[in-house]
Amino acid sequence: MLSELDGFKFPNHLVEDGEKIWVVDTNHHQIVALGVKNRQLSRTGDVVSLSDYSGMESAHEWPSIAYLDDHQRWWVMVNDSGMAHPGFYRLNKDKTTTRFASQLNDASAMLVHDQKLYVGQYPENKVWVFDMQAGDGQAVTSQALSTLNQRIDDEISSQKTKMWSIIAAISVLGIGLLAFAVYGSKPIAAVQSGALARKNKRIFSSRIDVDLSQSAGEITQKIVWIPHSKKATQKLKLAKRISYFVPLCIFIGLGSVFFRNESEKEIPLVFWPMVVLALCVVPLASYAINKIMNRELGVFNGALLIRQGKIAQAVRLYGKDIVYTNNALYAKGEYLMWQNPQYTIYDKAAFEQYAVPVLQQGRKVSDWKLYGLRLKDGDVFAVINLLGVCFLVWLAWYSY
Repeated sequence: MLSELDGFKFPNHLVEDGEKIWVVDTNHHQIVALGVKNRQLSRTGDVVSLSDYSGMESAHEWPSIAYLDDHQRWWVMVNDSGMAHPGFYRLNKDKTTTRFASQLNDASAMLVHDQKLYVGQYPENKVWVFDMQAGDGQAVTSQALSTLNQRIDDEISSQKTKMWSIIAAISVLGIGLLAFAVYGSKPIAAVQSGALARKNKRIFSSRIDVDLSQSAGEITQKIVWIPHSKKATQKLKLAKRISYFVPLCIFIGLGSVFFRNESEKEIPLVFWPMVVLALCVVPLASYAINKIMNRELGVFNGALLIRQGKIAQAVRLYGKDIVYTNNALYAKGEYLMWQNPQYTIYDKAAFEQYAVPVLQQGRKVSDWKLYGLRLKDGDVFAVINLLGVCFLVWLAWYSY
């Protein structure tokens, strides 16, 4: 109904007085009287303008709540420009004001009832009552209010406990996954490779430990170490550098959403877990990229040799141990991510010439089957994927 009347942008409070309805017109610093006839509102011309009264603090310009007492005197809650830290004034007949509850710096509501002024003190969860004549006040003591305050305190404590529990859980999870990723690998059918330099593409088998029961022809075969693709290596190095900026970007992004114009409000429950999760991304991403970049792939005696670093043990994998999809290769706990005949982090020509014939002896499975095998073998990144999905489901449920 007010939208049909000009001049009201932010009406805040209504006061019924007989046949009149008084509207607190915040933007114009006044209280405006409206008449009601045939369910229609119209201006009566009666206006109480705060600018006509003296004795108010200069910061108090924006009225938000008003009451009429039995003596037809106005009691007004007037805010500063940020609609906070209000003052409570009685408007006197001689155009002066009398301030009440000046000791309350951040009150949030007022009520005039039975010749008393009640003020809600938000930070302390208290209600104060002031005598209209003497002006003195005291905090209200009641069992109902105490019960309400205790309920609020318990809820806040519960929320804080929940928040810190989530932070602790994600922190432990991140540290645990990192430790599992670093120490959880177990070599299978290991072949000692020795300190083999990467620049040597072909190394005689006498440089490694082999089964002497093999025939002479098998022993004299050569190991072929497939070089990495320079372009793929550059992309991985770039991805590693970018990963260091992930927590910063997430922190800035979440901060801009949660803290924009709300610096004094409580931090949302989900903010810190998201920050902790972002911090866990860096070591995990760095570990994953390092593992890919430092993995050496070789072919020897009809089997793949995989070693992590120049002097690590090599794992021997035969075709029967290998499963693959259109996008990934997997063999007994070794997830060869981003590797297939179409795209590989290794030199494509050498990969197709030496590695593909061995890989083709494996069996093709669906992506879901491969993911199940990875979970069964305790692959750390499969576990992280599953936990990430669970976290997103929880986040969606919590947000809803």
